[in-house]
Order: sequence, then structure tokens, then C-alpha cells
Amino acid sequence: MISTWSEEWKRECEVAYLLSLPLPQRNALLDGVTGGSHDERGIKRTRGVAEVAALRAQIARLAEIQKRG
Repeated sequence: MISTWSEEWKRECEVAYLLSLPLPQRNALLDGVTGGSHDERGIKRTRGVAEVAALRAQIARLAEIQKRG
């Protein structure tokens, strides 16, 4: 059981949210968007490359779990 006040719960919710996004939107949120009429920072710029890699791994793990049913 995970406390809803814990960092683990926060991470699970973040990963579930990211998985729910369409892939282009998810990638934009993770990597940021440059050019066009505006720039968006993205998680990579804020938290770093290693954090984005960890999030992508957790997203893939959750997607596999959901696929198995």
C-alpha cells in the first residue's frame, strides 16, 4: 500500500498521466518544444536527461502492465 502523500504516489500519478497523453503531446511535455510562436521548457530542461529516461522506462513498464490486463 502506498500513501497518497508519498513521492511514490506522486510518481505513479505522473507516469499514469503521461501514458494517457497522445505520443506527440507526451514527447513535447518530456522533451520540450522549440521554435514556432513559443518555446515550452519540458521536463528534460527542468529535471534533466536522466529523469526523462527514468520516466520513459516507467511509462513503458506501465504500458506493458496495462496491455497484459
